[in-house]
Amino acid sequence: MKLIVHPGHSKCGSTTIQKAIIKNRNLLESHDIIVPDPQMRTPGDDGFNPGGETPRAFFRHAMEQKDLAPLNTALRRLKKKYGHTSKTVLISAENLVNQLASPAGLNIHRLVRDTFDSHEVIYYIRRQDQFIMSAWQQWGYKKGLTLEAFVSQALKNRNPNYRVIASAFSNLYGKDNVTVVPLLRGSLFEGDLVSDFFARLGIKNGVQKPVDSTDNKSLNPYLCDALSKVNHIFHDIHDETIKHQLEQYASGHPGLYRRNDEYLSSASRQRILKEYAKDNQFISDNFIGNDDWCMYQGSSASSSSDSLSEALDVMTLTFSKIMSKDC
Repeated sequence: MKLIVHPGHSKCGSTTIQKAIIKNRNLLESHDIIVPDPQMRTPGDDGFNPGGETPRAFFRHAMEQKDLAPLNTALRRLKKKYGHTSKTVLISAENLVNQLASPAGLNIHRLVRDTFDSHEVIYYIRRQDQFIMSAWQQWGYKKGLTLEAFVSQALKNRNPNYRVIASAFSNLYGKDNVTVVPLLRGSLFEGDLVSDFFARLGIKNGVQKPVDSTDNKSLNPYLCDALSKVNHIFHDIHDETIKHQLEQYASGHPGLYRRNDEYLSSASRQRILKEYAKDNQFISDNFIGNDDWCMYQGSSASSSSDSLSEALDVMTLTFSKIMSKDC
């Protein structure tokens, strides 16, 4: 019985991969790959939910409560059911990158590892300057932080810390069993994340792609900056109410999700990559084999003036519709 772990990482395509896993559960099973449901149940178990998400919540509970009993029970059930077979169990949960420097995270992986005969870890990463900007556009502005303040906070907290995570997986599962994949078109099979992930599972045909959604799309950075100044309107960093309202009032406007890589200055990008230079060299030397993935070459994305103008259009359109509705 083999284990494949996709530990994911926030802002590194985890949601897209998990949606694809759920959409292709039957295809995976036809290739002897079993996907546990949110409670770590598998086909044939009482209460198994074939349309359920991957078991992120299950691992979050184990980590937060420091209670491994339910996981131990689930793993014993898996061992009894599939231990004598050549089937593969696929576990995808981005919180499996958490607390890898403490027993709370390590003990979960040790328990999972020791249940299986062989292991494979598929870990996608994103260049740190891209990660930090995207993280600000999803969470940071809701804290009232400017992008530059969020950059400083991220560097102080060493987030993301791919080196620590990749090294922990290497120690836990064996270096030869850990694949680190940078999110670059040239590094991905057919230049596509879903195609790449399934190809690494040995499946290149019949994969259904998940429908693109706005759930993880980043708002125009100028909108994020404006909203950061009134961040009291958010209940917490996961509150998407305002985003959904903007979608309602400015639906289809190209400026709503306009990408603008220039919003994070070249100087800030260089500062970030300089801070991570030693870590990135370690990752390149030990896991990837080249350092193309961590080089910044500039961007040909839309100009800041276009992005700002469109953000103003979105805000004007939203304001006018709200006023019209109130009147």
